[in-house]
Amino acid sequence: MVVEKTVELARTIGLKTLVILSLSSMLGSGLFLLPAFAHEYAGPGMWFAFLLAGSVVIASAYSKAELASAMPQSGGFYVYAERTYGHLVGTISGLGLFASFMLKSAFALVGFAAYMKVITDHYGIENVNSNAIAMVLLVFILFVNLTGVKAIKKVQIPIVTGAMATVVVLCLLAVFSGDMDYSRPVENFQPATLKMGTAAALVFVAFSGAIKVGAIGGEVIDPETNLPRGMMQSLFIATLLYAAVAYIMVAVMNPADFMTDGHAVENPITVFAESVAGTAVVLVASLVAIIAMASMALAGVLSSSRFIYAMA
Repeated sequence: MVVEKTVELARTIGLKTLVILSLSSMLGSGLFLLPAFAHEYAGPGMWFAFLLAGSVVIASAYSKAELASAMPQSGGFYVYAERTYGHLVGTISGLGLFASFMLKSAFALVGFAAYMKVITDHYGIENVNSNAIAMVLLVFILFVNLTGVKAIKKVQIPIVTGAMATVVVLCLLAVFSGDMDYSRPVENFQPATLKMGTAAALVFVAFSGAIKVGAIGGEVIDPETNLPRGMMQSLFIATLLYAAVAYIMVAVMNPADFMTDGHAVENPITVFAESVAGTAVVLVASLVAIIAMASMALAGVLSSSRFIYAMA
């Protein structure tokens, strides 16, 4: 008789770390990439698109929290689908989730390249292959993931804290600059339009970390309590932060600054920083954005690896 042994991952992730890991997979896109794209569709009311998307995620977060607390294992939705509908449906779901997280990590590296260009252009550095740098970063991310969750915690906590602090400081500079037009974000405000719905659908990806954090449920301490709390707390923080930053950006920035050559800018935080401060702050904001994008890619690779682990 063959006895199968199940190898369980150590439960080392507390509530604080869980919230940080969840935010690390969201803030990169929500703060450093998507605002200009949301503005392209929703205009000055883009802040409402973030609120709308966040409110839609609440129902999904509640249901995922119930499932995660009942089945706190690595693999998240793959485990739920496999237990409910069988191995075939579970495998298809697991492979799809793995692919989606890897694509989201690739999306983060696109933003990485956009902010890298800001720094290289400032210093007059030419012929820089941003894609090659992104690939080197990807190798480093894979190495960090191989070292385990403890190493990832040490990396993610200061990055997420620093990124949030930088954005909050920029917002405070904008508020006290005296250049804000508080009426602009609600000017011609039309929440019930197709364009607003399109913008909300676009920024929906910025909230996926709150519901996909169940993928690391097998490593969470006291998962029955911490998983639901971590999901809801990270969703609440992200929604308020996105909406507040978007509102302030619209109030202080020239609407034309959200576009370049007829397309939405890929580095909105750089433009925002330039509107409220000098070149030095722009470079700092760009550097923080680069690190935040790397953090987002790291979180994506971490979560995607847990789907493969659960299916093995």
